[in-house]
Amino acid sequence: MDMDNRPLSAQIEDALKIVAKRKSAELRAERKMKRIFRSLYLRQSGSVAEREAKAGTDPLYEKAEDEFVDAADRSNLAKAHADALQIKFEEWRTENATRRAEMNLR
Repeated sequence: MDMDNRPLSAQIEDALKIVAKRKSAELRAERKMKRIFRSLYLRQSGSVAEREAKAGTDPLYEKAEDEFVDAADRSNLAKAHADALQIKFEEWRTENATRRAEMNLR
């Protein structure tokens, strides 16, 4: 259970800021991976398929690809956390609306 005692709105705001930063890191990692692939591809000789295969199996490219996947994973997890907080907020809001409606019926 989340032990953050701050208001949900503050938690959601912080979570969304983290999502934005993680998404930016993911995009940077993707661009780096693509730049490495292009550089390796252009250094190779042979047919297009051979050049792609050589570039795609180079350890430098594989490392960049792993970093991109890790960054995407962190971005997705941060988004899931922010979404969960927003759902929690909507549940709270619905419960309060129901309570207010019940009080009006009395």
